[in-house]
Amino acid sequence: QGGRGSIAVYEKTHSLIVRQTEEVHQQIALLLSRIRREMDLQVSLELKLIRVEDQNWNKSLDWLNKPETLVDGMSLSDAQAAEFRQLKAVEQHANATQFPKLTMFNEQVAEFSLPLSRDKSKSPLAIGVGAIVDDDRRGLRLNLACNVSNREEALSRSKSFRLSADESLLIDLGPE
Repeated sequence: QGGRGSIAVYEKTHSLIVRQTEEVHQQIALLLSRIRREMDLQVSLELKLIRVEDQNWNKSLDWLNKPETLVDGMSLSDAQAAEFRQLKAVEQHANATQFPKLTMFNEQVAEFSLPLSRDKSKSPLAIGVGAIVDDDRRGLRLNLACNVSNREEALSRSKSFRLSADESLLIDLGPE
């Protein structure tokens, strides 16, 4: 509809100068506060790729009775994650790679590649990940897509996981 208002950018102080009615100023203030609130939330993800050669690695885990369900992902408590890391089969017959921590804003999407093998001729695993923090800030929804080439494919092939702040996610990415 337009009107007599104006907006200008003042770069020296990183400011916006707005001339408008009180009602429009209130709408702008509400919008800016929402943007600041969303940008205020950050999610940090730690990713560890563990390649286990022993096919019986899961036998000593009482809570993992169907390892084939790991293809769909499984949330782990802190105690379960610690128990997994301390498995003798994982310790003795595994290659573990710790990747840098990924920190992103709420609702941001990150894309990266992971080398699945030391063999340079094999393609890396392309991963897209997005996190949406719950309103109460006690958990999040993690959307994960592997080996996709565009956003449409990522949307159709992504998996969604609900995690609380003290949970880890264990996923079987299958053979190379």
